[in-house]
Amino acid sequence: MTFFRVKPGHLLMPGREYVGRLTVADIGINPQALAVIGANTWRNTPELWTLPPLAPDGHKYTRGHTVVVSGAAHRTGAARLSARGALRAGSGLVPVASPPDALAANAAHLTAIMLLPMDSAGGLASILTDKRRNAVVLGPGLGLNDATIGLVETALGSSAAVVLDADALTS
Repeated sequence: MTFFRVKPGHLLMPGREYVGRLTVADIGINPQALAVIGANTWRNTPELWTLPPLAPDGHKYTRGHTVVVSGAAHRTGAARLSARGALRAGSGLVPVASPPDALAANAAHLTAIMLLPMDSAGGLASILTDKRRNAVVLGPGLGLNDATIGLVETALGSSAAVVLDADALTS
């Protein structure tokens, strides 16, 4: 049982592991108290998972163009999952920028997702010169090395929105 409202500790680990059936008891606290203390939390529910409506005259470039950077041939799975997620979330075009040794591995597992050969930070910079490519995801499977640092610096120096994950965050 908790009072007033569900707290973050009830929903996040490790606390949620110990919460069984949760009852929120009303003890007379005015709901406006949250505004006074400036609480800015919410429970992540499907009602929050909305995407903008599709315009009838829209096309692939009006829905965003997300470039996902892949790691080497033995580390391509997370980039493919990221690409599928971007496509499912509504991005109009999603290519995977892939090192040459990973092109075949990525091609064998992707449909509806294009491939762009890319072998360095310079290759990523060249890909991102097309301003329609307005988002880039990098990190999964890239490894911790100078090449990844170069890719991160290139992405952050571009005009694209950047999502950093995994090895890119560490780099």
